Amino acid sequence: MKNKGFAIIELTVYMGLFSIIMAGLIIIVFQLILSSEKLCSKDTTQEEINFVFKKLDWALTGASSINSEHDGIKITKDGDDIYIKTEDKILKYCDESCITMPSNYFPITSVNVEVESFTYDSLTNYITLNINGIIIKYTKYLRL
Repeated sequence: MKNKGFAIIELTVYMGLFSIIMAGLIIIVFQLILSSEKLCSKDTTQEEINFVFKKLDWALTGASSINSEHDGIKITKDGDDIYIKTEDKILKYCDESCITMPSNYFPITSVNVEVESFTYDSLTNYITLNINGIIIKYTKYLRL
């Protein structure tokens, strides 16, 4: 007598092989999605860092002095003061109107990144930023 079809053992072996292949594919797809998210996060952080550098360059070009404040820096430029500070892990700037109205600070960074620290060292002229765990040192020499 000739048996047609698959035996239960053959079906079990095929299902086991299929399960192993599907598990491998799921792991590969998960790794691709995870690496894509990490890359997107790094791109967002890099764009924010570039924007902060442009804003700092704008604020420091033509500056006559930079002074450390308790929560940021004060830049004197063309007789006007510009204040840059961190507040709620967001880098913000403002002009002299912030003295009378502290709510006038405008954000430089978005909520996509966290500014963990922002300091100025007058000896080395370094402005040090810690954005999303990335420590960046920025130097701008003043022409007096």
